[in-house]
Amino acid sequence: MRVCLLSLSVVLAVMTANAQRPDDVRFETSDDKFSLSIAGFNIGLGNNDEHDLSEDTVTYRENDCPGGVHTGTCVTKEKQSLMHFDLLGPFSFGWGNWIGSDYYGNWAEQGDFLRTKNVFAFSMGFCNIDVSINRGRSVFWTFGTKWTVTSYRFMNHMLLADNADGVLMPLIDPERPTSMLRTSYIGFPMGLSYRNGPVRIMATISAEFLTNSWTRYAKKDDRNSISGVNTFRSTAELIVGWGGLGAFVNYGITPLFQKGVGNDAHLITAGFLICL
Repeated sequence: MRVCLLSLSVVLAVMTANAQRPDDVRFETSDDKFSLSIAGFNIGLGNNDEHDLSEDTVTYRENDCPGGVHTGTCVTKEKQSLMHFDLLGPFSFGWGNWIGSDYYGNWAEQGDFLRTKNVFAFSMGFCNIDVSINRGRSVFWTFGTKWTVTSYRFMNHMLLADNADGVLMPLIDPERPTSMLRTSYIGFPMGLSYRNGPVRIMATISAEFLTNSWTRYAKKDDRNSISGVNTFRSTAELIVGWGGLGAFVNYGITPLFQKGVGNDAHLITAGFLICL
């Protein structure tokens, strides 16, 4: 290959030296062909199809063409990547509320003990991959992993705990402080993502698996692992972002508690993201 390139360079140098006028060296087009004319010799350079740029062609801004000359091969749109990979992020911070919290079964006569002071959710994404699915490289399939921790701080003086029969029940005691419930899930979101400059819009559905669930009284260190929380859940999420910041809404398709426990409430969470 080196010998071939060296030989071609010598031939071009000789033909250029024999040219007597600037017009002797010029590009010519004929139908759909490019050719280089040097001192009467024509060298074919390929097809003249400026609208069919290769996927691997490097593109430039309009005022940033090589040599400062704007030619047909210089386009105004910057090339987008076929795939994006983020090792860490985004990080989300959200606040939630119950939807459809009707009591039944063993919980029917216990009052509205699930009322919360606040529900706070933190999640961290990692190993996220976006793969382009359109020619303009603005729409992507998105896949990733997400770890979510949610804390529920209750208003009533009660503690969720398993009774002697292993049934999750509220232990209501006005003399006791309020309590909290914490759950953590590892999830695998997938969906569609749209990118256009700093704008990012993403819609995903996530399959998530419970890694831990416990309750404790406020300002106490003793934690009680509990049953009754769904070990698998699915969520749907919509994200709108600009640059590295964004806002999201997340809806728990699966209720927090297992069917038959006594409440089928769903959680909806909204908040903001960073490192999007």
